[in-house]
Amino acid sequence: MEEFIADCQKQTFTLEQLSELAAFLNSDNRYKQYFGVIGVRLLLMSGIEISPIKFLLKFSIENPPIQQIIDARIIPKLIEFLSKENEPKLQVEKPRFYFF
Repeated sequence: MEEFIADCQKQTFTLEQLSELAAFLNSDNRYKQYFGVIGVRLLLMSGIEISPIKFLLKFSIENPPIQQIIDARIIPKLIEFLSKENEPKLQVEKPRFYFF
C-alpha cells in the first residue's frame, strides 16, 4: 500500500479528472479510494508552495478548485473517510484537508 500511495502522490492531477476522482471516491475498492483522496488533495494544494527554509508555508493560492470540489458533491465522502479509523493510511491524508 505504501508504494501505491507514494506513486499516487507523484502524479499530476487536473480538473478534467475530477469526475473520475469522484467515481474513485465512491468505489468500494480501497486503492481507488486512496487514489481519489490523494488526487483531490493534490488539486486543492496545487497553488501552495512549501518553502524549504524553516519549513514555512507560502500561500500563493491563485484559484484552488474549491467550488468545483463542492459542486462535484464529494465533500460528504471525504468527511466519511476522515472517520475511518480502520484505514490509518487514509487518516494520514486527513490533516492536509484542514488547510482549507
